[in-house]
Amino acid sequence: MMAGEVRSRLAEARTQRKLSQEALAQIAGVRIETIRSLEAGTARAVRFATLASICDVLHCQPGDLFTVPLDGSAFPVLGGPEEDEILRCRLSDSGPPLDGPALLASLLGPHGDTRTLG
Repeated sequence: MMAGEVRSRLAEARTQRKLSQEALAQIAGVRIETIRSLEAGTARAVRFATLASICDVLHCQPGDLFTVPLDGSAFPVLGGPEEDEILRCRLSDSGPPLDGPALLASLLGPHGDTRTLG
């Protein structure tokens, strides 16, 4: 899967309504090529008006027609088990504390340069 990939579920939504590609295109007032490219995942863009017309015909929301698969690199959920584990690991670390002065000293290096950062 490529970054930014969007998967279409338009074909499933259309067949649930027992519509052909041609019928959906005609009722929604869009070109058949638009429906075909959206279903095949080859469309590079879709106008909001086109999407709204298709959703009106299928009685759905845009999120029902498209998904963006998760790639596993999502940030941990704050307040969730991922954050709890991160905090547990950080608190059990016996290294030096990383408070404000310690962070500043690590940024300035061994010479204690006090020039303005930035």
